[in-house]
Amino acid sequence: MPERLHIPYLPDGDPRHAFDLFTPDGPGPWPLLCMIHGGGWMNHGRDVVHPVCRHAAARGWAVATLGYRLAPQTRHPGQRQDIAAALAAIVRDAPALGIDPSRTVLQGSSAGSWLALDAAIAPPPGLRLLGIVAYCPVVVLEPRHGFVHAFLGERMDELRVAEDLAARIPAGYPPVLYLQGDADTTTPLPLAEGFCTALRDRGIAIDLRLFPGQPHGFGWNLDSPGQSRALPQVDAFLARLQQG
Repeated sequence: MPERLHIPYLPDGDPRHAFDLFTPDGPGPWPLLCMIHGGGWMNHGRDVVHPVCRHAAARGWAVATLGYRLAPQTRHPGQRQDIAAALAAIVRDAPALGIDPSRTVLQGSSAGSWLALDAAIAPPPGLRLLGIVAYCPVVVLEPRHGFVHAFLGERMDELRVAEDLAARIPAGYPPVLYLQGDADTTTPLPLAEGFCTALRDRGIAIDLRLFPGQPHGFGWNLDSPGQSRALPQVDAFLARLQQG
């Protein structure tokens, strides 16, 4: 399985302005799965999702894990701008990368899910989204969390209102697979249910899958108890999208 690590998407030399690409054997073009790591916008990097990237590539996807700058050194909207730049570069270089950007899925975990759901509101030209996989997403920017302060900075109260995901998601948004533990205290179940209801009321297909006893953060490795239950559902969702 071919792997290309640290492909720059901006020419500034910042190591976080890069993505890693995992592709199936063969020439492609392959449908594209873009993964965005979590960590409260403050921690981790592209490598934490490499096991899941390899898993998806073995099932016929080109998988790009996208780097972005971290808070508090970089505050919002810097992360949004980074993800947009990465997606635009992938579309631009799609023929050389062996991918088909007209068949793209975004996948994230926690803060990475916020970035994936946000990026799907206005994807770059040439990128057609088939769906979104959101592991325990941050859907409400709650002020009780220190990582929200680090992400939004001094304009936190103003930006919390302006950046409300449910209010900004338009009609025609791609279908969402929403994976949520009922023991999650970081992104609690009532927030997930409220977000899903708001989207369904707008006619958006969103499938909320609950995992009893599962706390926050289970979308990175392959063998955690939560992931062992979630991954077959993700695989089935991606297979349906892949088949059209």
